[in-house]
Amino acid sequence: MLELCSEPLYIIASTQLNFTLRVATETAAMVSKCALVLLLVLRTSVAPALVFSAAQLLFAGITLAGYLGYGAHLLANVGQPARHKQRHQQALLSVLLLDLQ
Repeated sequence: MLELCSEPLYIIASTQLNFTLRVATETAAMVSKCALVLLLVLRTSVAPALVFSAAQLLFAGITLAGYLGYGAHLLANVGQPARHKQRHQQALLSVLLLDLQ
């Protein structure tokens, strides 16, 4: 469910060819997920299904946080004069408004 919440912002970042954001966000999420799995498997006796569930939840949360930060950045720059930015920011606003309804 958390991963689905980040999809609209992921799509906007992809249409803007912002691959740096995707690489940074997904790298941070994957490294954190792997570290949590390793830590929980080696240090606790928690069932493996719960370990992987917790790791996936962490991955989704970090991914969502990364894309929400990007969305906040876009919304903060709505009034800037660059035409190509305005078009994408208007797309962001329309996606967010549709999600809120």
